[in-house]
Amino acid sequence: MKKFEKELIYFENHLKGKTDICSSEHKINAYLNFLNRKILFAFFTDDNNLEDKYKEAYNESIHLNRDDYQAYADMDYAKIILFENNKKALDLFKKALPIFQKYGKCEKRRVDCISEIVFLNHLMSNISYDRLYNLQKRST
Repeated sequence: MKKFEKELIYFENHLKGKTDICSSEHKINAYLNFLNRKILFAFFTDDNNLEDKYKEAYNESIHLNRDDYQAYADMDYAKIILFENNKKALDLFKKALPIFQKYGKCEKRRVDCISEIVFLNHLMSNISYDRLYNLQKRST
């Protein structure tokens, strides 16, 4: 955990405030990937600023004109809040889906997003998690 924390600090120091719309695509991708990892790190470490990390990743994606990364941030955050706020999670998945449909490179995310939407719709219609698990198990 400490090693990963050090890596986050390294990227924070070398990318934040030094990445803009004129940066190379690789640098922009690295920076936005870093911000997405900060969301996950905040979740795994029970950081109280989880939503702030999501907003930072989302807003930087807007600033850098990368709607694919906006959708990544939406989807990753939605997966984290799925059970505590399933309505908001569903809205985020639905918001991300058209962006994933727009880009061929996002095919895996598109399929994953559709699956999450179907799962949440069933979960919100009071189908038990155990029943959903058994449906999934039978489908493989």
